[in-house]
Amino acid sequence: MRTDNPTLTCGIEIGAGSIEIVLLRDRERLFSLVQNTGISPSQNGEAAFRETLRKADVNSDDICGIVSTGYGRNYFELAHRSVSEIVCHTKRTLCMTGRTGIEPDVVFTGGGVAKIAGIWHALAGGGGFQPLIPPDPQITGAL
Repeated sequence: MRTDNPTLTCGIEIGAGSIEIVLLRDRERLFSLVQNTGISPSQNGEAAFRETLRKADVNSDDICGIVSTGYGRNYFELAHRSVSEIVCHTKRTLCMTGRTGIEPDVVFTGGGVAKIAGIWHALAGGGGFQPLIPPDPQITGAL
């Protein structure tokens, strides 16, 4: 990992159905790749990463940070950091609410995510608004 070029970063999500990789330079997308996960998340994740580097004409030593997420995040040994999808979704929601100026109330639906206290606290603290969770979020989400 290089520290003299802090502008090149990479995110990789190794999900159940697909692998998504984005390579950023100065927070702007340089290259992205999407492919099927297949039956070997660790091998296919690394192969997709190498293909991304090749197509973007980038050396892995030039990347200052690699973050993995998704159910296969812990299989990707080249990552400098692994983060759960829940944390990623929360951070993305905060980023989008700040840029788009959405209404100050956010309603969570879906059983699992809606009841995770970490998301609620991150949005309330970092987003400056009050998330609303219906009594039965899984039913509300289905409607």
